[in-house]
This record gives sequence, C-alpha cells and structure tokens, in this order.
Amino acid sequence: KEIKKVSPKEILDKIKQIVKNNYLDIISVGSKNDFKNNEFVHPELHLPDAESIISIGITVLPDTKTDEEFQRIIRRRIDFTTFEITHYLDILGYSATTNTHIPNELVAQQLGIYSENVYYATILTSAKLQSFSYQIKAKKEKIKKIDVIKLCEKQGADMTGFFSNKRYEKFQKMQGKFCQIINTSL
Repeated sequence: KEIKKVSPKEILDKIKQIVKNNYLDIISVGSKNDFKNNEFVHPELHLPDAESIISIGITVLPDTKTDEEFQRIIRRRIDFTTFEITHYLDILGYSATTNTHIPNELVAQQLGIYSENVYYATILTSAKLQSFSYQIKAKKEKIKKIDVIKLCEKQGADMTGFFSNKRYEKFQKMQGKFCQIINTSL
C-alpha cells in the first residue's frame, strides 16, 4: 500500500483534532521502543510493523465510574474515536489497529499520562510519529444555555425531543409502517 505524503506534524494535528471533536481530553504518543522493557505490553504481537503507540482518554467524575450505562456511553465514545483515528491512518496508507488485549491503563502509565479518573484506549500504528502528550484544558467559564442549544443543534438535535425535524418525520413514517404491520397481523 502506498503511503500518502503527509508530514508527521499534519498527522498529529489531525489526530489531535479528532480527539477534540469527540470531546476526549488527553492524548499521548510514544514509540514502540518505549515499551521494550515492559513485560505486559508487546505492540508487535498485535501489529507486526507497529512503530507508534497512541493513548487517548476521557476524564470522568469519580461517582460516574459505578454507573454502567454511563460507562457504556463513554466506551462507545472512545471506541468511535479510536476507529476514526485508525481509519484516518489507514487512508494515509499506514497499518493501524485498536481494541487489542493490551491493557490501556498500562499504556497510559508507561506514556506518563495515567490518572485514576480517566478511561483510556490504545491505537497501534506503523506510522513513525513524534512522541508527545497533550491535554485539552477545560474551560473554567460558566456554560450558558445558548451554548448548550447551539451544541445540540450542531449535532442535529432540537431541544424538545432531540430529533431534528427531518429525523422526526422519518421516525413518524417508520412508526406508521410499524403500526400498520402490527394492526394487519392482529
């Protein structure tokens, strides 16, 4: 597979942007050589041509760690983000994988970003990326109602039922067809 000519800086900037766009707040990149002496992390067993290891994470409040539904939502968000990054690297011509059996927390610890109240995920790639760590600083200002409304609208939701008009019309049509099927089978 041919590698597209994109600088490592551009790759890292795009990965950082993906992390930000998905509301995650920490990313660290390290070399496979950073894990030479780690008896539990062997990137080459999961991706033989691995050169870089990427750890991403999202900080959660301590009391949410026992909420199973919340954990599933966070895990989906992290998985979606890792798949997006992996897909981006694949489009550039690099091999990449995620959701391995490598302990995500150990990778974060080795890269120096581990914190107890963070959910982590790991991506392995053949791209030789410069080692770095980056934490997105949370804004300390008070969130205004209009900001929440704008965020919801940007995501295609309205403030009455989290359906845009188009999505609600589609739902109504589907619901109507479902009711017709139920009524004819009774």
